Amino acid sequence: MRTVTEKNLSLIDIDILIQECLKANRKELNFVYLISPWLSDYPLTDSLIDYTSNIFDISDLDNFSDLLCYYKQNGGNLKIICRPINDDLFNGKKSFMINRKRLLQKLSISGTEIRTNDPLHAKVTISSIAVLHGSFNLTPSGRFFNLEFGSFCTKQEDIGFYSETLKWTENLYNNSKKMGKVI
Repeated sequence: MRTVTEKNLSLIDIDILIQECLKANRKELNFVYLISPWLSDYPLTDSLIDYTSNIFDISDLDNFSDLLCYYKQNGGNLKIICRPINDDLFNGKKSFMINRKRLLQKLSISGTEIRTNDPLHAKVTISSIAVLHGSFNLTPSGRFFNLEFGSFCTKQEDIGFYSETLKWTENLYNNSKKMGKVI
């Protein structure tokens, strides 16, 4: 298991998605669950674009949501669990709520399966190859600005932890509400 902080979090996120994109392109088993109470879109930084461009051309991708939609359009199995869109517990900026709604609309249109869970506080990304979890929401602040901490391991590094996390994730997903159409 490896330590994750705000310094390497985005690179690990992108690396997981790229590996799953490659598996989807080869028609291999692939999936990504993104679990975060709060989600909003953010631009891909130049360093992330440079990193990914060594693997495949993403010159048309400007935002994290573009990469998620690219994955979905290429046969990716993407599932999201978040708090309900009109959650009264969040008294944040209006711009954040608008960004969040646009992101969920875009992902819903792409065919992404989105579920909501009222008491959700967990932040986990699990794919067919790895687990990433910690204190970070899937937001610009959680990915770039806040002081964050978590851990990352591949399926091969710790099959027990991976299997337990996948089972927990599937149970959470199955017991979460299907999100209706985002208007």
